[in-house]
Amino acid sequence: MYITLLLLIFMAQINRAMKFITTGILLFIFCTSCFSQNEMKYKALPNSPLWIKSMYAENPDAEQVIEQYKSYYQTHEFVKN
Repeated sequence: MYITLLLLIFMAQINRAMKFITTGILLFIFCTSCFSQNEMKYKALPNSPLWIKSMYAENPDAEQVIEQYKSYYQTHEFVKN
């Protein structure tokens, strides 16, 4: 009887420890992933087309970039990298 009671107490202690460890691991993963989505800044090269310079500008206008892209490739051949 005493062995069963000691076993139950031991299992309850392990259960609390596992909850504590699991919570700590999850908090660590959550806190470190908050900083993983940093925006990478790109700089257009001086010889880049106008649409690339517009796309990497501080506040790009999507419609303007699309129009510049279309007009650029009307006069230039599309070369896949």
